[in-house]
Amino acid sequence: MAKQSLHLRHPSLLTQSRGYADLSVAKRSATAAGVRRTAGTGNKMFYVYILQSINNLDVFYVGFSTNLKQRLEEHNSGKSIHTNKYKPWRIKNYFAFDNMKKAKDFEIYLKTHSGRKFCKNHF
Repeated sequence: MAKQSLHLRHPSLLTQSRGYADLSVAKRSATAAGVRRTAGTGNKMFYVYILQSINNLDVFYVGFSTNLKQRLEEHNSGKSIHTNKYKPWRIKNYFAFDNMKKAKDFEIYLKTHSGRKFCKNHF
């Protein structure tokens, strides 16, 4: 599985030594979306995902989960009031982290103006 290194300029993701974040994230196919374990460590994986409405292709939603398959089912069944209006949804992209803080920080970044622009330019 190939890993990408994303270099993002965001205050919550800055590292002191280099001045930018070095987030290694593994992009995985939506069909294999479930709880993953890192090789040999037994640690949970944390996912930041981008959903796209199937009926309204210009509507997106960014979220965080440890179980993508279950979370997508919750969005599509109407359990989330924030996504109920534009269901059904599909997973457009998702990113796997072995560190919950980095995953949450990346989710918060993607929900900012610059994060939305980043998504539009790269995904």
